[in-house]
Amino acid sequence: MNEYQKIYDAIIEGDEDKALEEAKTLLAQGVPPIDIINQGLITAMEEIGRLYKEEEIFIPEMMMAAQAVTEVINTLKPHMPAGSGSRGAIVIGTVEGDIHDIGKNIVGVVLGCNGFDVNDLGVMVPCERILDVAEETGADIVMLSGLITPSLEEMAHVAGEMERRGMKIPLMVGGATTSDLHTALKIAPQYSNPVVHTVDASQVVPVASALVGSGKESFVSQYSRHQEELRAGYAERKPIEVLPLVEARARAWKGSLSWEEYVPPVPKLLGNVLVGDAFVH
Repeated sequence: MNEYQKIYDAIIEGDEDKALEEAKTLLAQGVPPIDIINQGLITAMEEIGRLYKEEEIFIPEMMMAAQAVTEVINTLKPHMPAGSGSRGAIVIGTVEGDIHDIGKNIVGVVLGCNGFDVNDLGVMVPCERILDVAEETGADIVMLSGLITPSLEEMAHVAGEMERRGMKIPLMVGGATTSDLHTALKIAPQYSNPVVHTVDASQVVPVASALVGSGKESFVSQYSRHQEELRAGYAERKPIEVLPLVEARARAWKGSLSWEEYVPPVPKLLGNVLVGDAFVH
């Protein structure tokens, strides 16, 4: 078992007290806070995201894990080295209509520790505010976060508004419902400048560094080719066979269902769950 296994397990279980205890133990052992974030928190949230996508856990379990991560982040922050802000300025926010911010918070901390000046606008941030702040502060990158499906449309809207305003800075997007393919198909075409998707916080620093560094042109060219390949592959996909209505009706289920033999699955959690100061049903 590696030294981060216990804090990883505590977050997966949504055990806030245990996660805090393990974080403090690691700090006392001299483990750098950024390593606790990278090896413990990020890997745990990656697993939580996978479990959620595969419907092995649901919103209550995700919120419990997110609350545990939030408390650990707050404990680690005073021990984190201050970033110089010399590598670039970033405006980040969870898009309007979405209140989920645990991934965004981790990203903000990691970027700050790696020399970026991060302006975190919080959650439910309207498009106009994100772009106004980016223009007023001379940001080098705009980052958008979101968890729920409607956030994808809002991200495309923000990209379109950046194009309408004539902005030139890169746009980065991330969150549980985002993907390389969706970004290439729906978001990137709205904006004539780089639109890059990152899977998790571990990818954000190298991508942001590439977008503000001397190798930006090469990175953007390579990533643009990647998105073109994704779009081409999607266009060449085999069409889904759609049956004529008459044939579909002919294939209708003709058997019978016995509810007497049905045994409903038992949820992992029963009743109300206390997350922070609120109960989740």
